[in-house]
Amino acid sequence: MAVCIKDCIQNMNLVIGCTIGCSYCYARNNVRRFHMIDDFEKPEFFPNKLRLMEKKRPQNFLLTGMSDFSHWKTEWREQIFDKMTENPQHQYLFLTKRPEDIVFSTTLENAWFGVSVTSSKEKNRIRTLREHIHGGHYHVTFEPMFDEVGMVDLTGIEWIVIGTETGHRKGKAVSKPEWVWNLTHQAHALGIPVIYERRSATYHGRGTDGTRISPGFLPGIGGTKDMAEVKESGILIQDAETKNIMTKSTLPVGGYSVNPYVGCTHGCKYCYASFMKRFTGHTEPWGTFLDVKHWPAIKNPQKYKGQRVVIGSVTDGYLPQEAQFQNTRKLLEQLRGSEAEILICTKSDLVIRDIDLLKKLGKVTVVWSINTLDEGFKNDMDDAVSIKRRLEAMKQIYDAGIRTVCFIAPVFPGITDFEAIFHQVRNQCDLIWLENLNLRGGFKKDIMDYICKKYPDLVPLYDAIYNKGDRSYFRGLEDQAERLAQENSCPFVDNELPYGRAEPGHPVIVNYFYHEEVRGSENTGRRNPKK
Repeated sequence: MAVCIKDCIQNMNLVIGCTIGCSYCYARNNVRRFHMIDDFEKPEFFPNKLRLMEKKRPQNFLLTGMSDFSHWKTEWREQIFDKMTENPQHQYLFLTKRPEDIVFSTTLENAWFGVSVTSSKEKNRIRTLREHIHGGHYHVTFEPMFDEVGMVDLTGIEWIVIGTETGHRKGKAVSKPEWVWNLTHQAHALGIPVIYERRSATYHGRGTDGTRISPGFLPGIGGTKDMAEVKESGILIQDAETKNIMTKSTLPVGGYSVNPYVGCTHGCKYCYASFMKRFTGHTEPWGTFLDVKHWPAIKNPQKYKGQRVVIGSVTDGYLPQEAQFQNTRKLLEQLRGSEAEILICTKSDLVIRDIDLLKKLGKVTVVWSINTLDEGFKNDMDDAVSIKRRLEAMKQIYDAGIRTVCFIAPVFPGITDFEAIFHQVRNQCDLIWLENLNLRGGFKKDIMDYICKKYPDLVPLYDAIYNKGDRSYFRGLEDQAERLAQENSCPFVDNELPYGRAEPGHPVIVNYFYHEEVRGSENTGRRNPKK
C-alpha cells in the first residue's frame, strides 16, 4: 500500500533556518524569496506559532520542513515538547540529517523521529538515529535520491518516504524507477508502509484507475477514507511568512489587495490567478497547494480610512481550509475601526460565519462569482461549493443588511445566460458585475479543448473571439445588458463602483467587459476613453 506524502502531512515551521547547506535545499530558496528570516544559516525560533498546536482536529505536523532537528537549541526543544505534551491530539514528525549531533529522548507516543538518506553512503544514519534519539517511533525519508541505496536495515522503522528533487536547479537529482521499486519491495517485505513524494508516486503507488490509494494506515489517521475525503486532504499546505499583508492594487476596484493565502484550492479551470504559481516556488498544479500566510498585526488600521481593500484578488479568503486556519477572520478583526471600504471576493458560503463581524466593519461588500445556473457546467469548471449554496449564502448576507454583488464572471460565450442569472439574483443583491472570459497562458488550450469536446457547435465562435480578436459578440452582450437594465429600471454604469445599497429588486448593473482597459483612477474604475 502506498500514498502521496502531501495527502497526509502538514508543515508547521516553528524553526526556520539550517546550517547544513545542502545544494538542493528548497527551503533556503523559499526563505530568500519570501524574506522569512535574514540569514538562513542562523536558525530562528518562532514561539508565536506554538498556538497552531491548539487546533482540536487531529493533524500530522512536520515540524522540520525548514530546519534540522539536531540543530535546534535546547530551550527551543523544551518549549516545543511542552506544547506537544499539552496537545496530544496531533502526531508530530521530526527529521534530521545529522543524528550524530544530538542525544535526545522522550516518552511521548505522538512523536515520530526520522532521518534523511539520499545515497548509499548515508545508510548508517538509520542506525545512528536509533542510537542517539530514543523515542517511540522512527521513520526514514529517502529524498532526494542521488543513487541506488541498495539493501538497508529497516529494523524498528515504521514507515518510509521516497522522493525525488523538485524545483529547477541545474543538475538536479532525478530518481530512477528501479531505485524506487527496490526500496518499496524491501519495505513491503517487512510490512512497512511506503509514502511517496508526489513525483515519485508516478513510479509506484497509484491505483489502476489513476487515483491515490487511501491513507487509512498512516499515523494519526484512523480508518479508511473515501476518495472525496482523500481529494480534500490531498492539498499541500505550508506556512508562509510575510512582512506586510497589505499590497497596493492595480485593480480597477481596489486601492489595496489582501490575500490571506497563497494559492486557491477551488482549482478553477479558467483562473487568471494561476500565473501566481511562478512566484511561489511551487511545482504542483494550480489548485493542489495552499500556503497559509502569517503576518505581523496591522498596527495602524486607520491608515486605510476611505481606501478600498479587496480581500481575495488571487485567492479566496473563504476556502474550505479557512474553517481551520481562520486567516480571513483574523484579518477582518485587525481591520476593525479602519473605516476602510472592504470588498470580499468569494465562491464560498463559509462567509456567513462572519456575518457578526462584517456588520461591525461598516462599508463591506461581499462578491460571489456565479457564471452559470447549471451545476454540471459548474462542476466541470471548479471545485468550489455548488451554485445553490452560493445563492443561499448571498441571500443571507443581503438580508443581514450587508452590500452584496453577483459577479457574473467569466461570461462564457454561448454558455453563460446572464439574463437568467439576473432574474435569479435581482432580489438578493445590490450590484451585478459582468466580465468576459479572458483566455491566455496555459489554461487557454484547456478551455478550448473543453469547448471542442463538450460544445463543438461553439468552436467557430471561440475561434473568432480568442484566436482572431473579434469583439463583436461581447459588444452585443453590452447592448443586451443595457437593454435588460432599462427594461427592469436598473442603473447601468460603465465600469464604476458606486457605494451604497440599491433599491430592492433593481440592482446596479456594472459593465466590466474587457476590464484590462479599466484604470482605477481614485478608485472610480472609469474606462479609458476609446481612441
